[in-house]
Amino acid sequence: MSVITLTKRLVATAQSKDRAYELRDTQMRGLLLRVQPSGHKAWVVTWEHGKRRTLGSAGHLTLEEARGISRKIIAEYIQIGLPSIAKPAARRSPALNHPQPGSFCGLTSLPIGR
Repeated sequence: MSVITLTKRLVATAQSKDRAYELRDTQMRGLLLRVQPSGHKAWVVTWEHGKRRTLGSAGHLTLEEARGISRKIIAEYIQIGLPSIAKPAARRSPALNHPQPGSFCGLTSLPIGR
């Protein structure tokens, strides 16, 4: 894993290799660019050993945007301990928590008459 100052030019010219590799940014600790063998480049933020999340594709996020997002995530980790990006999303949709009368979910919650 290389530790270098990432630039727009370096991000654009990063070549794929036999295996995936990561380039760590020296200006924003915790930000890295992951390059896949297919050539896909993605921004990843790390905030603790083994804790990481993908921010998005390098084609959709610029270097400055990725630095800004990772800065917010790391600041949130420092302030409250666990960034919101690390928290799992609710598994059920809010609509299923309160089923509408007459809907399938509403009918399945009715007692079965015998």
